[in-house]
Amino acid sequence: ALFMVIAKTLIKNHAQNKELPSQIFTNVNNQLCENNEVGMFVTGWLGIMDIFTGQMEYVNAGHNYPIVIRKDGSIEWIKSRPGFVLAGMENIRYRQNTLQLDEGDTIYLYTDGVTEALDVTQELFGDERLEKTLSMKEVKDMRPEALLHHIDKALKSFSKGAEQADD
Repeated sequence: ALFMVIAKTLIKNHAQNKELPSQIFTNVNNQLCENNEVGMFVTGWLGIMDIFTGQMEYVNAGHNYPIVIRKDGSIEWIKSRPGFVLAGMENIRYRQNTLQLDEGDTIYLYTDGVTEALDVTQELFGDERLEKTLSMKEVKDMRPEALLHHIDKALKSFSKGAEQADD
């Protein structure tokens, strides 16, 4: 948890310096690699959006692919090639990508704790179930808090009381 707090703080500090997402992850990665003898790492996804145009510059460091829920309710996985995890190896250069978000679109970011949630038979919730949950008709008009509640409800219904194994 402390390592994650350090990573978040470094990312925020670099972002406040108006660095590009690729520069932020490249610099943060090198800082996290310093004195990291125990080999800790974090995955991350960072996007910086121009609120006037909806254009988002983003970078992925080994994190789950985000999902855009378009205004019309269609689902789009943002499957750009992910970079290496943060703190995994020094001098990694992260690739920056561009995404266009339009008014009414929602971007859904999540950890592997969602897709790797298990039920009592050890079956994974998985990408397909997540996509089905996000594709439900009522989702396209949900506000963020309602969307999170909707996903949580789907996970609890799926797991049928199985103990949570991840974040």
